Amino acid sequence: MFEATRSGGALVAPNLGGTVRPALVGSDGRGGADMDTTSRADARARRLSEFRIPDPASAAFKLFSSFASAATHAAARATEQAPSAGAPAPPPRTPRRTRPPVVEKGVLFIPEGTYVLKKKLDIRRQGLVIRGAGVNKTTIYIPVSLTDAYGNDWGEGGNQGVSQYSHSAGFINFFGWDPMGPWNALANVMRPAKRGDTRLYVDKAAAMAPKVGQWVRFVMDGDLKGLLTDMNDGFMCPGPGQMTSNAMGKAYRLLTRVTAVGPDYVDIERPLTANASLRWAPRFHAFQPQISGNGIEHLTIQFKWDTYKGHLKEDGYNALHFNQLANSWVRNVRIVDADAGIYFWGAQHCTVTDLEISYTKPRYTPACACGRQNGHRGVWMERGSDNLLTRFRVGSPLVHDVTLSWTEMHTVISEGWGADLNVDHHRNSPYANLITALNHGRGGRPWESSGAGSYGAHAAALTTFWGSTAQLGFYYPPPDGTKRSPGLFGPTINFLWKSHDSMPSVYNWWSEPLLPRLWPRNLHDAMQRSRKTRLSAAAAVAAAADGRR
Repeated sequence: MFEATRSGGALVAPNLGGTVRPALVGSDGRGGADMDTTSRADARARRLSEFRIPDPASAAFKLFSSFASAATHAAARATEQAPSAGAPAPPPRTPRRTRPPVVEKGVLFIPEGTYVLKKKLDIRRQGLVIRGAGVNKTTIYIPVSLTDAYGNDWGEGGNQGVSQYSHSAGFINFFGWDPMGPWNALANVMRPAKRGDTRLYVDKAAAMAPKVGQWVRFVMDGDLKGLLTDMNDGFMCPGPGQMTSNAMGKAYRLLTRVTAVGPDYVDIERPLTANASLRWAPRFHAFQPQISGNGIEHLTIQFKWDTYKGHLKEDGYNALHFNQLANSWVRNVRIVDADAGIYFWGAQHCTVTDLEISYTKPRYTPACACGRQNGHRGVWMERGSDNLLTRFRVGSPLVHDVTLSWTEMHTVISEGWGADLNVDHHRNSPYANLITALNHGRGGRPWESSGAGSYGAHAAALTTFWGSTAQLGFYYPPPDGTKRSPGLFGPTINFLWKSHDSMPSVYNWWSEPLLPRLWPRNLHDAMQRSRKTRLSAAAAVAAAADGRR
């Protein structure tokens, strides 16, 4: 739970089930310890009994919570009916804990100050935003690791000696659910389609028909070997570890809106980024994320400084986890002395902006055999799509500064800086992602990637590197791997930058050297500005092509 570390430091405190209960709030925006008179306690206790959560669409509202503070107990006692004159005094009563109402959604404001968190916050509420007073004003201080708080079985994934927190959630976790199954199936695709198509022919007997304007997810997951080979542009087969649906889930996913529905076809806003064979079970599902509109912003999360124990030996100083959330965000947040900063698992349309990951002093030691790395993960993204990480700083190298893995696709990493930044492509077919306008700092390890070789190449096709810089300049990643990046790097990769060496003529790589001045410097920004024209043109081309058939 949270503990305020200064007088007047009342605090938002969700319980471990994600329920958030507000304590008393004064008209001056302060609560708890500032309510020191009986009359004020009476008035605020009455307001508590009448408390209603305002419409979240209205102006942001402030809530403080401290699980029945002393002032709350005083208010409850003050409002009890006094005995009539001459009546015997009632027996002493144990004060009852006031139970404020449950907050379903809204802004949970944490005022300026430093607050202690010793247990996980697991939040499962829609539209809940944790907001501080500013990155230099509000600090959540975490003096323990997950190992300290909950123990550690040191057998993650059945691997003896591996910390269970090396690939886990953190101290602040947002949990959602983004279902795909028969209950939200819309239509099966009945004809093969090619990359770039926006018209798909579907069965007329579908129980549910997609509607114009509806968000849908185009999915393929049949014949995994054939599908993943095609996502590698036919240059390489998937690894044996990828050959189960349990491992890969829905291997290809495209989120888009429906622009037209015909008697036997559906037009979509975004062109396909992969071919669609009927062997791969192409189909449409409704996009129905159960938790969205959550965020954390304008604050610092700081851990107790401790030495880094080494790769996969982490104690679990893990900050944030977004699991199957949609349309959610991390904004203007600093994370200090962490093993892991942010972990996205199955996130869709989520954004991280103005993130800083820093360390008060080096955490590495000669005993940990971790080189000069200060933690495990900066930002890790897997099994999601259409996410954005932009305007970020990684002050000291981690094992994986930024990671794309497990079919993370259509995600953008832009406008970031790192002292010696690496973008880890962690195998398992991260697909069609854009890395643009990064400053890799020293530039000694831009390709340093990991992951078990049984999970295929580091990246699948259509990974694009555009306009990044480094003090040492760039060399192309060795296509067949190095000691630091074992295995094949990936096929059909696009490079636009200034390199010291010539591009290897294998695996359909494409490169264009930088002009004296690159324009646009940030490809993602340019794509956003031209989005309306490009998507309209794609739909018109598809309609014209269909008329010629």
